[in-house]
Amino acid sequence: MSKATMPSPSAYLYTTPSGARVVDLKRVDLDTPGLAISELITTTQAEAYADAVRREALEEAAQACEARIGTGCPGIGTEEYDQEAQECAQAIRALIPPTKNEAEE
Repeated sequence: MSKATMPSPSAYLYTTPSGARVVDLKRVDLDTPGLAISELITTTQAEAYADAVRREALEEAAQACEARIGTGCPGIGTEEYDQEAQECAQAIRALIPPTKNEAEE
């Protein structure tokens, strides 16, 4: 499970049992039977959250590659395998999307 934090809602969608819908910027708890309230986020928030989840998953994959370095059997040369594991980790990290701060630099 990801440790990335879901963004706070930017708006709320209220749907009545009859299908009528209203969007409001603040949450209001109405005592209406069958009223569904959905939290909405912006596209920018959704993209930032998706990038955070992606960064986390890719970093975990890179670390899994690096965990293989130096785990060969004693007496068997593992330098080639260690180099491949390091290259794998570097290739995975190259896929990690930049953070907003990194993109602005």
